[in-house]
Amino acid sequence: NWTELVQRIAAAPEVNGEHLTAASGNSSETAKTHMLLQHYRTKRLDQLGQPASARVLRKIHGEWRRVVQTALYQGVPRDAQALADAHPYLASLIPVVARTPMTVTDNFGDMAERLLHLEKGPRQGQYGRRFETIWDAALQSRRGVSVIYHPNGYLPSNLLEHPSEHLVFSEDSFADQLIESMAGHHAPLLHHLARTTCCFI
Repeated sequence: NWTELVQRIAAAPEVNGEHLTAASGNSSETAKTHMLLQHYRTKRLDQLGQPASARVLRKIHGEWRRVVQTALYQGVPRDAQALADAHPYLASLIPVVARTPMTVTDNFGDMAERLLHLEKGPRQGQYGRRFETIWDAALQSRRGVSVIYHPNGYLPSNLLEHPSEHLVFSEDSFADQLIESMAGHHAPLLHHLARTTCCFI
């Protein structure tokens, strides 16, 4: 639930921005997230006492992703089977995802990936994962595995896994994504959608 996620981020001690979301009234969740990100960035720059260089901003945005990651997985079961039992519908879709060349999800989370580990199938016992996670459709993926594509970014629950560099979660990032789509950045995905029978859920 995006509204709940934004509320959790605002309530995080590192952000402390509940007053901003309360004052924003009926603003969209992306507008609230944008305000929280600006608030957090300004606060961290003040704390660090350094100019807003590219290196410093990269560090701050990495910390911001960690705040979002913590809020995203708050209360989510760590065990994949417990996750399958708790989720109202995702577990029933996993057999479809496992047999589909590409699954596109707007979510940042790794729930589909975690549940794919439970799926039994012909690849059982073979080396490596039966899926690949990408957040750039232009990247070449391995053949013979299911691709989970996160166009809005990826934040895995396992801190040892590599997250995406960017999250499409604020007004600025949504505008950038729109510009990128007009510039042909999402052409591989459009090509896939045009040539493949797809199911939208």
